[in-house]
Amino acid sequence: MASRGQKQPFAVVHNRVFFCPDDEFWQATQKAFQCGFSDNQRVNLDKIIDRYFREVQLEQAAASMKASEKLVGEIQNATTKLLDLLTEKDNRNAEKYTLELIDLEVCRLLNNDHGLARVRAILQDLNRASKNSLETMQDEPETAFKSGLAWAEMVQNLTRWAEDYGLPSAARNEGVSGDTVTPFTDFVFAIQSSACFPKSMRAHMHSKGALGKAITRARKVSAYGQI
Repeated sequence: MASRGQKQPFAVVHNRVFFCPDDEFWQATQKAFQCGFSDNQRVNLDKIIDRYFREVQLEQAAASMKASEKLVGEIQNATTKLLDLLTEKDNRNAEKYTLELIDLEVCRLLNNDHGLARVRAILQDLNRASKNSLETMQDEPETAFKSGLAWAEMVQNLTRWAEDYGLPSAARNEGVSGDTVTPFTDFVFAIQSSACFPKSMRAHMHSKGALGKAITRARKVSAYGQI
């Protein structure tokens, strides 16, 4: 059984939003580090954020695994009920007459003998396939989309980006006032405050202090959403 909030490992996004940085974005992000960015820095930063846009939209679009489990259960119940209806019981005349008529029609449609027997076999296979699908769902928590994982991966990629270009990457100033934030935290805040960064994709923006703590946590998150 899926845990509360567990998502599917599958999602489709229509009309996805792309990251399109404007001049104000570059001014604000460069101001956080008190330096200008080279063309190469800009290109790589653009790629990191646009990748986040793609991943977070998939993450948000992924349905709850419980919805899939519910649908599989309904398919199992429906096939079980239909198999029961298509099976003669106690040699009742009404069933015998009805099923023989249906069998004749199915044979005609399929252009094959033993039409109803074939339908029963398909329904049995479908019932088993539904059961197996449910077991597969329960074995897929590692590959499922997880809320917050895309953001954590963006933070990790931004950290590597800053370090690759010799920019400060500390998220919190140890031993100083909690009101003091680092250039990197200012940088992430500036990214998410930008007009080209939709509010629905922002996270931990209620204060810079909270953002710094969230960045520290995000750096400990593995590819499976675990610390």
